[in-house]
Amino acid sequence: MRNWRIEVSVDRWDCRDAKLASRFPLVFFIFFLLICTGENLSAQSQTFTAKIIDVQTSEPLEGANIFIENEKRGGVSDENGFVKFHGLKDENINVHISYVGYADTTFMLDLSETNTGRILSLRPIPEQIAQIIITSSRTSKALNDIPARAEILDAKDYQLRANTNIDDLLGSVAGVVVNRSWGIFSKNTSVTMRGLESAARTLILLDGVPMNKLAGGPVNWSLINPEQVERLEVIKGPASTLYGANAVGGAINIITKKATERFEGVAKAFYASFDTWGSSLSIAQNLEKNNKGLSYTMYGFYRSGEGYYFDEGINFDDSDEKTFLEEYNLGGNFSYRFNPKHKLTLDYKFHDDFRGDGKQVYEEDGSYYSYTVNFGQANYQGKLFGFDVNALGYVQDEFYYRQNESLNASNEYRLYETNSVKQDFGVVANFNKQLNFNHELTFGIDLKSGFLHSVDDYMTSTDSIDNQGRMDFVGVYVQDEMKYLNEKLRITAGIRADRARFYNGVQSVQNPSKVTGFDESFIDIFHDNNWVAISPKLAARYKFTDLFSLYASVASGFNPPKIDDLCRSGKITKGFKLANPELKPEILWNYETGLDYSPSDKIKIATSVYYSRGYDFHNLVGTGDTVDTGGAELKPVLRKLNISEAEITGVEFSFSWQVHKNFRFVTNYSYTRSIILDFDNTSTSDNFAGNRIIEVPPHNLFAGLFYTGKLFDASLDYTYTDAIWVDIENTQSVEPYDIWNCKVSRNFGKHWNMSITIQNLLDNEYIDRKERKAPGRFSMVEVAYRW
Repeated sequence: MRNWRIEVSVDRWDCRDAKLASRFPLVFFIFFLLICTGENLSAQSQTFTAKIIDVQTSEPLEGANIFIENEKRGGVSDENGFVKFHGLKDENINVHISYVGYADTTFMLDLSETNTGRILSLRPIPEQIAQIIITSSRTSKALNDIPARAEILDAKDYQLRANTNIDDLLGSVAGVVVNRSWGIFSKNTSVTMRGLESAARTLILLDGVPMNKLAGGPVNWSLINPEQVERLEVIKGPASTLYGANAVGGAINIITKKATERFEGVAKAFYASFDTWGSSLSIAQNLEKNNKGLSYTMYGFYRSGEGYYFDEGINFDDSDEKTFLEEYNLGGNFSYRFNPKHKLTLDYKFHDDFRGDGKQVYEEDGSYYSYTVNFGQANYQGKLFGFDVNALGYVQDEFYYRQNESLNASNEYRLYETNSVKQDFGVVANFNKQLNFNHELTFGIDLKSGFLHSVDDYMTSTDSIDNQGRMDFVGVYVQDEMKYLNEKLRITAGIRADRARFYNGVQSVQNPSKVTGFDESFIDIFHDNNWVAISPKLAARYKFTDLFSLYASVASGFNPPKIDDLCRSGKITKGFKLANPELKPEILWNYETGLDYSPSDKIKIATSVYYSRGYDFHNLVGTGDTVDTGGAELKPVLRKLNISEAEITGVEFSFSWQVHKNFRFVTNYSYTRSIILDFDNTSTSDNFAGNRIIEVPPHNLFAGLFYTGKLFDASLDYTYTDAIWVDIENTQSVEPYDIWNCKVSRNFGKHWNMSITIQNLLDNEYIDRKERKAPGRFSMVEVAYRW
């Protein structure tokens, strides 16, 4: 039992001096009436004072929710764990206490008892049972309390399953589509949600910091060392009310590990298919004493691979070469706790990436990509003026270089290089306070700025294209989380306003030729572009029992144009893209409902149905011109426009069954119908209304069987991905494919572990949306030493 101290004070009055009646009849009579009235009121008015503490540590619990059931009154414990109620009518009360991460407890108390030594307590729930989530509200909440569809994947899930990158794990989540078709040799990963084809419509956070760049381009998942990840939090549906840009389909927050032990570490080495090998080292230490002191983690990772041929069919020629890979990252996290209320954390990550693109004509390394990324943040957590404060500042620098060489259809040699610098930095300050038992207030401000400078130099022609631009964001938000009916009904209402400004946009084209298609040299200075986005949300969850609940929500999200689309003209995979400084943000409204049901403590069922309507959606549209980009055929000239409305209908179903203490079975299925509802483009007579949105598979299925035992752990999982359209005309498609993965691992003593991972067990060599072949079966053996 947890130790509670309950102090109860009840004042009673008595009439004892009857002599006053004979001496002062009128005064006594009046005094008698007042005293007896006071006695009667006192009998009906009790005072209840309590201190809420943790049973294991005896530390006071601030923010615990206290509800007196028979009085229908609630309150919240203060920073010292105290709560006090006046004017209670009953002497016998039922006090219900709830606190995130602790078991809900009800105490039956008799206020007439004068025993102030009564001790009560709350008991912590193990983390794997409690399922605490931060991303849904920027504060800690129990997963089954939030009025949204969300999932948590932790480090144990990653270690058990057949993964080689942290984003592989997301493929097991209903409604999430992960495209890493070249395996570890992919230069980027596309993670999409809820029937939206662009990865820019899913917000990726690293400890609350956005990884999506304002300049555009892919999220660099390789920056994240899987060994450093504690868990992934997946929020489905628009999350722009709290997070603003990009959170249209949802948000994924990658929470990294913090040092908990006096000293710990892990060293790994692996060897895999395609002559791939690598190693990693991670150490952590917690030096805190009495809620004060330093903790840190440091790590490094290296991986290299020979690669494979993207094309081994009839299109194979002398210029085809194996793709290759060489990457490493380094990082560290240092935290200092000044006292129980104030903590400062500094974090830095560095990543260097060098990848071949499968083509070589004359240059030593052929066509390749190179990324160098610096990522840093500072985070303050504390209490100020009664508010829980979480403030962070961050910066992300990405230096990108691409060398591309090829032979066109006329056997003419083409060589060009791209240099670009993308930089994001920002500040977020979040404030939270439990106003009373029924209301918890969250508000904050979000400031960020992005910069892009890109230069394309064509070495086999005279063309040179220089692009640059900046974008600033200011966002403010407020959210109220409410609970009623003895916490059975929870309501979340919030709204956010964002104002964005694009400025300093410049495009310079020098000495153009047929390679870029421009007629003459010019310099365009783009005018400033401003827009405002309002993102409201209203959601509710009702718990009929602890095993059955329903939720419903309506929310809006927005996706801003990227600096790259506003000011940069240059080659892309699909052709040659022209800048469009007039581009506006996309807006999406989402309506959904769902249920959670657990017929037993071993079975969990969750299903959701949603309908989304998108406005001013971005589409790449051909201008009617073509250009020689160096490939086997001419490519179209494209421009991104706000030209369509979209309609998305979806269903998700998840089932989890703990078959035995050692066996767990998980499966989920999602169906999405994503269509262009309206198409308005004056530059073409084609009307694509009714066509499917590109790169969205209608059907997705995942199933996995997982075993954990004393001798070994094992997993076997299956993924099916339906066919997709790759062009807006719906004339070209990629066939559906399925993949089996497996993993077996075993501990040897207390420190050693060995694992065998096989992805694509049946060696299914499918073709992806870029008309390149997947690597087929990929096997890896890994040895780890932990201390």
